[in-house]
Amino acid sequence: MYDSGGISRDGVDRETRPEITWRLATADDVRDYYGKIPNTLRAYAVFMDGKVEGLVGVSRERDYGIYFSDHSEKLRPYLNSITVMRAIRASLDLVDQYRGPVMSIATDAEACRLLHRLGFTHLHGAWYGWLN
Repeated sequence: MYDSGGISRDGVDRETRPEITWRLATADDVRDYYGKIPNTLRAYAVFMDGKVEGLVGVSRERDYGIYFSDHSEKLRPYLNSITVMRAIRASLDLVDQYRGPVMSIATDAEACRLLHRLGFTHLHGAWYGWLN
């Protein structure tokens, strides 16, 4: 039997690995993360050891929604974790429930792949869309 010595596949010591959880964000969660509530939005909050370290959801803009994902540098090493991916999957319910089209801008190649995998349609350049 292989003994990893307490090191997980992502190279993080299991004993010191933070607890990562997620749930539907409240106004207080958004305020804790941004310092204020920027726009009308519905999102899931990702917590690391009880502190909001990321948000993923839909923000209302004019006649369409903006699908967004924002996270702290502290959460970056854990973005591919199953817990974070479940929060991203759950956020698709918010996209599907949004009344009207939802747009998203891919900031890098990985974001392009993820948006495509989630079911967004490539529109032009970095723009992706979801038509409801």
